[in-house]
Amino acid sequence: MLKIINELKPVICNDYEFEFDNICYESRTMRNIGEIDTDEIMLNQVFFNLFMNALKYSKKALTKRIELDVRHNDEEKEIIIIFRDWGMGIDPKYKDDIFRSGFRTPSAMKIAMGSGLGLAISREIMQKLGGNLVLHNLSQPTEFHVILPIGVR
Repeated sequence: MLKIINELKPVICNDYEFEFDNICYESRTMRNIGEIDTDEIMLNQVFFNLFMNALKYSKKALTKRIELDVRHNDEEKEIIIIFRDWGMGIDPKYKDDIFRSGFRTPSAMKIAMGSGLGLAISREIMQKLGGNLVLHNLSQPTEFHVILPIGVR
């Protein structure tokens, strides 16, 4: 995840006029996870999709900020990576549709180009990895939870 953030730095700063310092994460917490026993390429695709959505849909936002947080849930034997952004949010009437392949909200169509495939693909990937992708909060911040079963090498 940190690798993706650093690789996208030129895109973040130049193409999206996003201050790199407004991407907040606790690197110590992320590094303490260790290696997750999963398909790294597939997981990176999920992070990339979430990150690009946050950038695209925060373009006109007053507060341009992204936060990443990692939590261990030992009881459920899972790691939860919380992805928050302060972009346009998701209209409550579309909360059940956003993971449908090809779906885009009318307000999303007005702001940025897209295919409506990113969230559908990301959820499918997470389910293949034995986890899930869940919309936890609709706006201010919009919050997605990337849930991975604990399987540390």
